[in-house]
Amino acid sequence: MVAVLYERDRYATTGGFEPNGASLWAWAPGDEVFVRYALDGTEIERTVDYLETLSSGPRCSQPDPAVLEATIDGREYPVACGTFSAGGARMVYHVDIDPAGVALGRYEAWVLDLASGERTLATDQLRHCGGCGGRVGPAWSPSGRYLLIGETYAGPDSRMYLSDTVTGETRVAAEGQTVGGIGVNVRWSPVEDAFVAPGPGGSTVLERLPAGERMVLPEVPWPARFDATGRLVYSPGGLWTADRPEASLETPAADARTGETFASWEGTPASWLFAERGVTWTTEGPAALMERVDGCDGTMLHHPVLDAPRCVEGAQGAAFSEDTARVAYGREKIEDVGTARWEIVVENVASGDARSVGEYSLGRHWEPPLIRWHPDGTHLLVLWPGPSGI
Repeated sequence: MVAVLYERDRYATTGGFEPNGASLWAWAPGDEVFVRYALDGTEIERTVDYLETLSSGPRCSQPDPAVLEATIDGREYPVACGTFSAGGARMVYHVDIDPAGVALGRYEAWVLDLASGERTLATDQLRHCGGCGGRVGPAWSPSGRYLLIGETYAGPDSRMYLSDTVTGETRVAAEGQTVGGIGVNVRWSPVEDAFVAPGPGGSTVLERLPAGERMVLPEVPWPARFDATGRLVYSPGGLWTADRPEASLETPAADARTGETFASWEGTPASWLFAERGVTWTTEGPAALMERVDGCDGTMLHHPVLDAPRCVEGAQGAAFSEDTARVAYGREKIEDVGTARWEIVVENVASGDARSVGEYSLGRHWEPPLIRWHPDGTHLLVLWPGPSGI
């Protein structure tokens, strides 16, 4: 069964399945709302509030963004709506000292404890970019104790702060042009309170909290990211940044537990802005999907069950199922000069057996679809046009 959630000019730009797999959500820019759906495509609810609240319904409402008056779970607070921690016990929000349109104007980050109502200043050293967009917001660690706070200013001394909500201490976690840029920013592990940041000489540093463990990964250049399991750290080949002026087409990966580099592939993984999908860990060892490899017009598939890497002709935007037993990808079909049609294919990694599960057409959009798997492997969410990958 294929259910169309949005189409034509009302397409969704991002979305995903809820962690429990019971529903899915999508951001619809045409309507400027988040929409939550049942797995059969039936709309459940829509909200303009924050994505972190969708699984339990809207939590924070602020009718006038210029006034610090928000209602959270039916209770009023003198705060702005912000980002909730895992479990929803805390919320971080911003307060302007100078207007947002003033370059290098300052603003503050505050943490609200929902149980006590206590508000704690995390830092007052944040700087505005002067009206730009496209910077990453604050990010909570998986436990909800720690908080990474990036400023919108994007100069060579741009800073990312680390705040500990238990001790109340805040420090600079990283500094540089890329620490807060979308897709190349400082990131949390998906499974523990650990993050990766730029290290000395263009390397990557992994910090594991609260033990205070710090490992330099000299063979994994920054920018780097965790895979979806949190067991490895890799540097997506093909990235160009101010800190990395010559983009490499090598993709090295290190064990997040030991810091040891165990592999380096020739190619660029299927890396997207908000989805770690190019390299992932399997029960038998690491696996990788490489999109740009000389000699393969499509995606080169690496997996422990394969005796040798296999080229999947024409495959783009590939993504593993959670158990890595299957891979889904788009295959472009050109109907005429002005139309791109994408076929969505699901392939068994071990056998190579493949079947088409749908086709989509939407005029002059050439980026491959963004494909996300249901946690149980029962459904695919296909967003097309997909966001530009990096």
